[in-house]
Amino acid sequence: MLIKEFWKRISELHISDQMDKLESLQAKIMNQYAFIIGVSFSIDAVRDLLIGQIMSFYFLVSIAIFLFGFLFFVKNKLNNSIIFISCLFVLGIIFYYSSMIGFESGIPLHYFSMMLTILIIYTGNNNINYAIILYGIIFLLFVIGHSYDFNLFHQKGWEGKNYLHKIRLVSFIQVFINISFSGYFILLKQNKLVAFYQQSQRGEKIIKELNNRLTNSLKDDVESIVKLAMENDAAFISKFKIIFGSFHDNLMAINENMTAEEFRFCALLKLGFTTKDIAEYNHLAIRTVQTRKSRLRKSFHIPPEMDLYVWINDI
Repeated sequence: MLIKEFWKRISELHISDQMDKLESLQAKIMNQYAFIIGVSFSIDAVRDLLIGQIMSFYFLVSIAIFLFGFLFFVKNKLNNSIIFISCLFVLGIIFYYSSMIGFESGIPLHYFSMMLTILIIYTGNNNINYAIILYGIIFLLFVIGHSYDFNLFHQKGWEGKNYLHKIRLVSFIQVFINISFSGYFILLKQNKLVAFYQQSQRGEKIIKELNNRLTNSLKDDVESIVKLAMENDAAFISKFKIIFGSFHDNLMAINENMTAEEFRFCALLKLGFTTKDIAEYNHLAIRTVQTRKSRLRKSFHIPPEMDLYVWINDI
């Protein structure tokens, strides 16, 4: 439970109520990604320090410190300029250490990790130019490093093949882990975006069906109330009572012991929300929603042969 609460705090760091869903999703994924990759780099940095791979330790701990600093201290993570400068800083670290230890260290492989990271960070037509520029910079840095045989900042102390072999293995493992996490977060983000699109499509369908059933005087408020219901907003019930003024009183006439939870459930059914919709928007299991439907039937003495949505619609 403590771990779950900690993960929630990390995920929601610097996320405000003013953000829309897409901004909130982007910030949350960036928080999670920065933390996991930061922990990964930190663990590997400590390991390399213990086994005497000092330069590898410096490289890994530099990126880990930057990631944690970005996570905890940078509030405006969605600012394109801040993200761009941050990516340049990490690329600079990779360029410096890869040009110091050499290609055989495997550190240049981290360029490929950065390419996937850029795909996580930059999405949408408004950000594609940043991604293209960063990809161009990665290509340029790699070419420069290759031109100098990755020996631009040559230092003594790690020419031994055995030392380079160890660093190369460590670098490969680190890159493999980072790419795996990057792939996971790319898929996660893609699935979330698809879910948002499906939710939007479902909302439009609900609104269209409601407009066909309601009078012209109520149609202007339909879109706002459906959005409140889909977002599980606390203002949903008060708004619903204004639009469907007699619905609450009619239900109370049938069951004077009706609870607030039952009324909210009836309101969602009145809007035409399916079992799956109610489960998704209220973060419930489908079985839980089905159970509540059964309890509602008993509470209002609705006959088994009566369609629940028809009954609700006639209230």
